[in-house]
Amino acid sequence: MEAPITNRRRAPRAKVSLPIRIRCFEPNWPEEIGKTSNVSREGFYFETTARHFLDQYFHNWKVRVIRNFQPGDVTNVEEAGQIVRIDRLPEGKLGVAVQILARLEPEIIAVPKRFSPKK
Repeated sequence: MEAPITNRRRAPRAKVSLPIRIRCFEPNWPEEIGKTSNVSREGFYFETTARHFLDQYFHNWKVRVIRNFQPGDVTNVEEAGQIVRIDRLPEGKLGVAVQILARLEPEIIAVPKRFSPKK
């Protein structure tokens, strides 16, 4: 006899397609730019067909994510996330659920001081 499935979600989902950037904490893995299938305050779900990511995504794997990613936008905020579910989907797709854990401190890039000649 199968155990009943319980919904562990703490926040409702919205079917929203937002651009995202996902990358592992390990620098050896490439990043992925994609779109969400649904989102909540605490996480999101996306689908991927990228073959190299089939080896990259594992349950409980920690990832860095930017929701509503815009290339070159200084307002992008990177967050730490954890993969909480992986679904094998038709046509070789992979569905990945990510729970947001915390906002990451931005990487500070040193900006050279402006040279001001003496008058």
